[in-house]
Amino acid sequence: APGLDDMEKHALVFTDSVQDAAHRAGFIKARSHSLSLRSVLADAVGDHEITLDELPGLALERAGHDPIKRHRLVLPSLTEQELFSGFWKTKDSSPSQMRASRNAVTSRLAFDAALEFGLNASLGRTLELTGAVNVSVDVGPDAILIAAAKEAIDQTGFSPDLLKELHG
Repeated sequence: APGLDDMEKHALVFTDSVQDAAHRAGFIKARSHSLSLRSVLADAVGDHEITLDELPGLALERAGHDPIKRHRLVLPSLTEQELFSGFWKTKDSSPSQMRASRNAVTSRLAFDAALEFGLNASLGRTLELTGAVNVSVDVGPDAILIAAAKEAIDQTGFSPDLLKELHG
């Protein structure tokens, strides 16, 4: 609605019971966060080739000091925790509290990004499955990959002579 303060905007859900309403409100809040976070991560990636380690810092940088953009970075249930409060309440926090909060937000963003592009990459409408972000693994030069494979084989106690006997 025009003239309504952004902080007063909320989704209304009508339901049959208080328990159903509470459940739906919690679901909508969590679902809204996951979709918002995906948007934040996609914006941070943009058209650039970046590493997973760089992603949280870029997302924080893009959020700047805008409280709405900052709120999109962290799960709503974490925003009231003391560890995270210095990220939101910058006027009431000491520099050390703000630093600790920023570190907590960065760690949480790194965890969420790792889930988005790792464990949860094939569940739901993830950035990779929707084609919003292309993901790849850089294994480095072939020499490093070959050395790692040889080390892995050596650590298993596997005998190359066994292959000669099988194919012999």
